[in-house]
Amino acid sequence: AVTDEMTNRFKKQPEVENIVTFAGFDLFSMSGKSSAGASFIVLKNWSERPNLENHSSYLAKKFMGIASSIK
Repeated sequence: AVTDEMTNRFKKQPEVENIVTFAGFDLFSMSGKSSAGASFIVLKNWSERPNLENHSSYLAKKFMGIASSIK
C-alpha cells in the first residue's frame, strides 16, 4: 500500500522516466522484510531536464520529501 502510493506520486513528477519498486525488500540487509521497500528511479535525459533544480542531488531531496509525507 505505501509502496504503491509512493510509486504513483513519483511517476507524476515531470523529471521521472521510470520507477521500479520492490515491496518487502530491505536494501541494507539485502533480505526480505515486511516493513521495508526499495525503489529505483530512472530520470529523464538531461536534454529534457536542463535546469539546475533538475539535478539528481536536488531531486533526491524533493523525492525524500514526497516519500516522508506518506502516512
